[in-house]
Amino acid sequence: TQSTGSSGINAEYDRLKQELYDKEDCLQSLPLSPSTLPKLVDKNPSLAVDILLLLAQTQQFADYLTVLLNMDLSLHSMEVVNKITANLELPPQFIHFYIRNCINKLYGDY
Repeated sequence: TQSTGSSGINAEYDRLKQELYDKEDCLQSLPLSPSTLPKLVDKNPSLAVDILLLLAQTQQFADYLTVLLNMDLSLHSMEVVNKITANLELPPQFIHFYIRNCINKLYGDY
């Protein structure tokens, strides 16, 4: 049934998430870079949030935040920013620039 398939996907996701949290070096083995973040956000925003929360402890995190600022505005990108903002203390200027970018993209650049 479809619910069995869905629960299988959820179980696989939970397993992957646990591996990411258990193995610190696991992040380095992921084929992820700031340039691939938009695709991950589009395809799997929940996984993007989990990975970004782990990346928050790295030097590359600022590069990922810059990508989030410049991504196309979508429901998924706003969801990711909302969830990382709720779980991390981000620099106030990031939040300010993100909101300003959202307004500019919705109403056109002035």
